[in-house]
Amino acid sequence: MKYRKLTNGGVLIQDSFVLPKTRDFIKIFEDESRRHPDLGIATPVYFKKDRNVFASGSFILSHTLIPEHYGSWERWVNQYPDTRAVPCSPLYLAYISPKLVKKLPPPKGLGKIPFVDADYSLEAEKLGFKTYVVPKVHATRLKSEMPRGQTDKFAADFRKHYLAFVKKWADELNGRYRLPTCFHSHTGFKGGYNMHARKLAQALVEKKIRLFYSFIGGNNEDEPQTNNFIVDDLRNNMGFFDLPQIVLGTGNLCFKNSGAYRICFTTTEVSGIPDSWVQCMNQQDEIWTTSEFSKKVFKNSGVKTPIYNMGEGIDPNYFHPEIIPYRFRPKPDFAFVSNFAWGRRKGSDIIFKAFQDEFGPKEGVRLVVNCLPSYLGHKIGDEIKKLKLRDDRAPITVIDKGIPDEEVPQFYRGGDAFVLATRGEGFGLPILEALACGLPVVTTGATGPLDYLLKDGKPLPGVHLVPAKSKLFDGRDSCYYDGFDWMQPSVAQLRKKMRYVFENIKAEKEKALRTSEYIRREWTWARAADRVIKRLEIIHKKREGKK
Repeated sequence: MKYRKLTNGGVLIQDSFVLPKTRDFIKIFEDESRRHPDLGIATPVYFKKDRNVFASGSFILSHTLIPEHYGSWERWVNQYPDTRAVPCSPLYLAYISPKLVKKLPPPKGLGKIPFVDADYSLEAEKLGFKTYVVPKVHATRLKSEMPRGQTDKFAADFRKHYLAFVKKWADELNGRYRLPTCFHSHTGFKGGYNMHARKLAQALVEKKIRLFYSFIGGNNEDEPQTNNFIVDDLRNNMGFFDLPQIVLGTGNLCFKNSGAYRICFTTTEVSGIPDSWVQCMNQQDEIWTTSEFSKKVFKNSGVKTPIYNMGEGIDPNYFHPEIIPYRFRPKPDFAFVSNFAWGRRKGSDIIFKAFQDEFGPKEGVRLVVNCLPSYLGHKIGDEIKKLKLRDDRAPITVIDKGIPDEEVPQFYRGGDAFVLATRGEGFGLPILEALACGLPVVTTGATGPLDYLLKDGKPLPGVHLVPAKSKLFDGRDSCYYDGFDWMQPSVAQLRKKMRYVFENIKAEKEKALRTSEYIRREWTWARAADRVIKRLEIIHKKREGKK
């Protein structure tokens, strides 16, 4: 490890197995130091030799107190595009500002063991300095820090430094967390509730809420890993019965709530909920949901428990217009994209019919759909055959194998406009994600998404709402929908609005980019977490008053 004194009084740390890939990276670090007066340490985005991300900064896990990396093992898609403060980072290549050097000279041993690096970042933080990741600077790890043939020695050193780190910092780090709460859900699978649980849990932990986690489908060990270190770390402690407990899932799962204060977090996409849900929800202390639509449906169905709309959100570090776009093969002149779990509720039959009725084979337009099976063993190919798509009309491509989470925004950015002819949504996260990526949107003008699709009663710029009529549920999507109504979007209006966006795409993209800025500011997971925290503060205050 080399420590190089710079002309401005700062220090550059560089290990021999890390290769900077950015020209003038020292100048970039120095420029960022002037832009951020509290910058004490600056690091690059680290890549593996295969160009997958190794680390874009690190977070000290809330239970095990191990520094783990943001973006680790993900394909580089221009995630985390802005210079940002992080709790710590590997210091294989790091700029130490002159001000920090004077107050806290960098010790020997940096860049070898993560706990030594984290310790230096935490000591710098106590002096008012932050660690920043500068995404303009890239560096490649040419080899592992673990010496070949010295696995046992590395493991022993790792454990020694870990125990020393925990002994020194555990009380202070644990003391930063507050509002202890049990979170009972499912995170290790695909689907809306799972995504919601993962993203909300991460946002709450990053805001220093003490979360304990229990897998609602069995033991924590039974659930697949999410590859989100912050979320998976929560499984190390399930918490205590005397804490408030959030159960996030379908309404009947809240029967499993064992907390001293019981919170049911659920939603609906249709006009009512089963009596079993109502019975269970009326035994809770309060209900959280995702939209004003769901809130109204719960009340109309007989739920008497107080109901709060918490919404959902997007991660602006991933869902933004500068994400690297997918390159569809064959490349169309214009692509409508859609993203959903296959089923009649999502309106796949409506989208496919409207698209092929409206667009001919020589217009250079294609519909590209990313979808997931609705249940284990579901064969989407068989469902597509039933739709009898025509070869003499504009083509449709279906991606039915799923794509990694970090590549979903790439999928959106590979298209020109987003379309979803849904029959009902509790929130409609893909619509929000597409808007955050800067795509014009054509979707049903009803149910949960209206919370964010409308502002001052009018559609956001670049948003085109398709009229829909209420119709009795007639599908097999869910055992919870029987006897209730969902929406039937107008095929004629869907065709008209897709045609308008197609013919006016330049102006519509400019409008959508303005909406993207609004979505990335107001509709984030951090904002959703703030709403949850506000309720938890009130709940804990009430509990303290009863003691």
